[in-house]
This record gives sequence, structure tokens and C-alpha cells, in this order.
Amino acid sequence: MEVNFLRGLTLARFAVFFRPESHLYLPGYKGAAFRGGFGYVFKSIVCPTHDIDCLHARLGNRCIYSDAFETPVPSGSTVMRKYPHAPHPFVLTPPLDRRSHFTGEHELCLELTLVGRAIDWIAYFICTLEELGRRGVGPQRGRYRIERVESLDGDAPASAGGGKVIYDGMRRKVVGTPHIIRVGDTSASPEGAAKLALSFITPARIVSGERLATSLPFVALFRSLLRRLALLTYFHCGGTVTASFLRELIKAAEAVQTRESKLRWRDWKRFSTRQQTEMKLGGLVGEVWYEGELSPFLPYLRAGVFTHVGKATSFGLGKYMLNVK
Repeated sequence: MEVNFLRGLTLARFAVFFRPESHLYLPGYKGAAFRGGFGYVFKSIVCPTHDIDCLHARLGNRCIYSDAFETPVPSGSTVMRKYPHAPHPFVLTPPLDRRSHFTGEHELCLELTLVGRAIDWIAYFICTLEELGRRGVGPQRGRYRIERVESLDGDAPASAGGGKVIYDGMRRKVVGTPHIIRVGDTSASPEGAAKLALSFITPARIVSGERLATSLPFVALFRSLLRRLALLTYFHCGGTVTASFLRELIKAAEAVQTRESKLRWRDWKRFSTRQQTEMKLGGLVGEVWYEGELSPFLPYLRAGVFTHVGKATSFGLGKYMLNVK
């Protein structure tokens, strides 16, 4: 099977290193603290009129906020015609440190992934994260400052550092350009792969049969991932997607079997500023092992390491590691 649309998928990974100004308390799942006010602050920075009703009626696709958070489905679109918005072109993964209390002695790291044309908006994302630091995050509104932003050229953990510094937080100055990852160039599939393991680092909310999956057959995982990758490519990278090709891959995925599963459900909560209510979000964490003829699917699974899988990926959910045997 040809890896067609992945050739059009481009992205950039960034490690945002920051340090608390004083005491900083972050909840168990730290994505709630950063993502909760992220859209509001982003809009306050990029929206020229600050009019909540103007986005679609007046600016439409020309508004960066609309494109990033409420990506409209263009008229005449050949895919996703029944949905009001396309997937967000970014993933904001919180620090994975298990601690909750931090001081100025601790350096923490956020991972930010931008897809397609959203890469050009990196300055807005950095400004938003800086403003969040000034306003404070978490239940106690702890403040932080950005020390540097690194551009990463592979799939190594963002917290490991060693990337190219593109932003100096002390001087508040851009000092480099992002490294572009062309997913189709990095996803070659080895022949004969028969076993693999997926380790979900953050909760994965994967819909199967119109319900959130509590177990994860390979075809359910792959269908969700393939749909996400295809829509990101189509809406944010200008790529083409062939429905018959997707159906062929999904049909082949039905033959892959689950060898062992140690997945479990983990709940977490966040407060929605827009809806003014507490939301309970949960998903699957842990490991699952698959076996079968896996070679055709590996390029997509490797791409998913960058993009995550399932719902609420902009919060950092659906992050996994891949081990091929």
C-alpha cells in the first residue's frame, strides 16, 4: 500500500522551557492548567477587534484565532462536510513530571507541535504562553517565565533538550527559525514487522461505535489515527486524501490482533472558562501489544507519535510511545 497523503503532512516540534517565578502548583494532569486559558489569551493577542461575534461573519479564514481554534470547513470540501470545524493544528503537551508543587529551582518543559501553516504562527503561540505566565496558571494562579524555546528535529522527548534555540526568553527575542519535519520523509516502513507495543503516556479518548472505547482493538485505534492524520493533512497542509485508499487501509487493519492489553481508564477534570463549568475527561493509559502484518501501518503509527490520537489532543491527550519488534 502506498503511503500517499503523509507526503503532504508537515509539522514542527518545540520545547518550551520555563521556570516558576515563585511557588507554582499544578494539578495531577497539567494540561488542564495550561490549556484552560490558552484559547482566551490567544484570542486576546491575535484578534484585531476583540469582538466575540466577528470571527466567522467578518473575518472567516483570515482570522488566525478562527483558523487555530475553530477551523472552518470550507464550502465545497470533499471531507468532513457534516462537521462545523476541522481538527486543531496544534498539540500542547504539558510537563509530564508527576510532582504538583514547583519553585524557582525547577525548570519545566511544555511540548508544542504545530501542523502545516500553523508553523508560521509560532510567535503568537510563544506570546500566548508568555502572557499565561504573567497572568498565572493552576488553581493558585502561579506565575512563570519562559527561559527559551527550542526547535526539535526528531521524536526524542522534548524535556531532554538539545534542540536549536529559536527564542531567548531573557531577551524576549527570536534567534532562529523552526525545523520543519516532513512526515513522509521520516516514516519508512521496515518489512516483516510482526509485533508492536503502544504505551499511552496521557489519556487516550478514542471513539469507537459512537462511544468512548474502554478497550482498544487495533482497527479502532488505527481508524481514529488515520482519520486524524488525513484531516490534518487536508485542512492544514493543503494535501489530498483519497477515501478509497483510507478504506483499504482500515479493512487491512481488521486482521491485526491484540496480543495483550494492560490498558486502564484514568479520569481527570478541568474547568472550562468558556462554559463556566467543570468538565470530567478521561481516557485509556497503559500498554497494549499487537501482532500481525504490521508493516503497512507503521508509517501512520510513527506519524501519530507527533500528532497524538483521539479526542482533545490539543490538551496533550492521546500521547503514546511506539516500540516495534
